[in-house]
Amino acid sequence: MPKKSLLVLIYSLFITTSLFAETAKEAKLSTSAEIAKKAQLSKTSKMAKNAKISKQAQQANTSRLPKITLSQIENLFISKQHRFVPTKIMDGGSLYLIKGYFNTPQGKQSTSLFLSQDRKTGVYGRGFSTSTSKEYKTFIPEHYIQDAIINYGHGRDEYFLFTDPLCPYCKNLEKELYKYKDVATFHIFLLALPMHKKAPHAINYILSQTNDKDRFNSLIDIANEKKDYLLFKADKKEKTQYDLLQAKQDLIAKEFKVRGTPSIYTKEGSLIPTSVLEKKYAKQLLVQEKVLAQ
Repeated sequence: MPKKSLLVLIYSLFITTSLFAETAKEAKLSTSAEIAKKAQLSKTSKMAKNAKISKQAQQANTSRLPKITLSQIENLFISKQHRFVPTKIMDGGSLYLIKGYFNTPQGKQSTSLFLSQDRKTGVYGRGFSTSTSKEYKTFIPEHYIQDAIINYGHGRDEYFLFTDPLCPYCKNLEKELYKYKDVATFHIFLLALPMHKKAPHAINYILSQTNDKDRFNSLIDIANEKKDYLLFKADKKEKTQYDLLQAKQDLIAKEFKVRGTPSIYTKEGSLIPTSVLEKKYAKQLLVQEKVLAQ
């Protein structure tokens, strides 16, 4: 083969090989880019899916249907089928207690409807607390627990206590609450009765404490006639905040129909005299006294 033809052949092979190499390189880069792009899309899709699942789970745990109305209850199939007429709704958190009556040929027959919060299950009749065996004649809404100024104790039975820090009868009860801390939990609301002019100031002093323990100790200090609260001074912003909290306490007291202090209500909504605590927990108190005497 002539030398010139051989050089042309070699050059042609070199060009062809280079082109193949460049094409392969581009194809490899393209494939890598596509793989990276797909991986990124997959990661983004997975993150979005996880975020959606997390959001749905959070909503499932925290969301709550809007409060039901009397007209909505009237339109429920369970109401129409049994000619049930609702007259009063009490929100118990996970359960509604609805007072009303059946329209019967003999006249109105009073009854109660217990309706699940999701409105899928309803039962007519009477309901009882599994912890106290008390009949549910009313419900104390669960959000009142968060509205309490002080939550004291860690016992199974729950009580709602309305007290005035400067009320002599309230002070006597407050100083006895420690006896029941292992058997009961007290959700304490503070009221300022008109005859106790310094009561709002005392309540502000208690509100200035940052946790249940310190607030309860401040309440007991006042019950033991300590006057530290008289030295307390709230700034303008704090006073506005405390005044709003006191106004909310007064509103809750009206909803409970509190007529004086101290007033104790069970979780079923029954007003009980303070003597009930001594009678109910007499055995536990006796055991405590024996332990302390040893």
